[in-house]
Amino acid sequence: MISVITAYYNSHDFIGKAYDSLKAQSLDSWEWIIVDDGSQAESLVALRAMIEGDERVKVLTQENAGQGAARNLGAKEAKGQFLCFLDSDDWFDDRKLEKQLDHMKEKDWDLSFTEVQGIRQDGCDYEFSGACYFDQKRGRELLPDLIYECFFTLSSVMMTKRCFVELGGFSPYEQFRGTEDFELWVRAAAADKSFGCVREPLTYYNIRHDSEVRDVIRSCDGVLHAIRFVKNDSDEQVKKAARRRSLMLARRLILRATASNKTEIARYWAAEEPRALFGTANILFAAGGWPVVKLLKLAYWIKERVK
Repeated sequence: MISVITAYYNSHDFIGKAYDSLKAQSLDSWEWIIVDDGSQAESLVALRAMIEGDERVKVLTQENAGQGAARNLGAKEAKGQFLCFLDSDDWFDDRKLEKQLDHMKEKDWDLSFTEVQGIRQDGCDYEFSGACYFDQKRGRELLPDLIYECFFTLSSVMMTKRCFVELGGFSPYEQFRGTEDFELWVRAAAADKSFGCVREPLTYYNIRHDSEVRDVIRSCDGVLHAIRFVKNDSDEQVKKAARRRSLMLARRLILRATASNKTEIARYWAAEEPRALFGTANILFAAGGWPVVKLLKLAYWIKERVK
């Protein structure tokens, strides 16, 4: 059996399409575990009305703790040997579960993802496929590429429950909120779990501008924390990739955070990655105006701190 897990938060306007795609699956042996993450009462009522009478669907509830915690709760209750994660505003191709499961069993993968078709809010398609960047590798071999870019989406992933449990699931820490999936994939690669790609667009990704991952500061902060533990990896390629990506993201985050008056975040990463601030005249020129003044003050603060 496949256990499909969805973190739900006031998304009754979107989840119907996800449900329709599950009901249309060519594979019958699935269960759907929806974990409500503290939605408003009316949204939860709408959800229960939609799935009423379907014994394949279970709704769990928790106080708001984030999507990672919700998915962990769903995985804990899952009966299947394989886990899929379906965001409430995404949906599957009719043969997604069948085809991906066949590949998982045949090739004994720990984790796999499919090609993805992105759908913008204006209705236009957007190619969002990591397959062109992926060469069949084990986790450790894949890690440098993954550090540079997460080339698959959460809803495209299927993994064994055994692998999920061994990795400890999604991180519950606040700094990964919105990037907890990437953090898990990095840990999976570092643990040398086998990754596979199904080279068909079997997942549809709804590109919403109000999505949590659209918060650039939070996203950069989460990714920086996610790759922090591999910056001193024994593999030189991994170490190099982590340090280069950290420097690039820290530059972007410091600029954004400073311009947004989130100086505490900017100070933290400027102290962690001082090269992202010192000697980066391009940031100062790009920022212009008042942000430059704040960046210069930040540079002085760090200089005094590291004396």
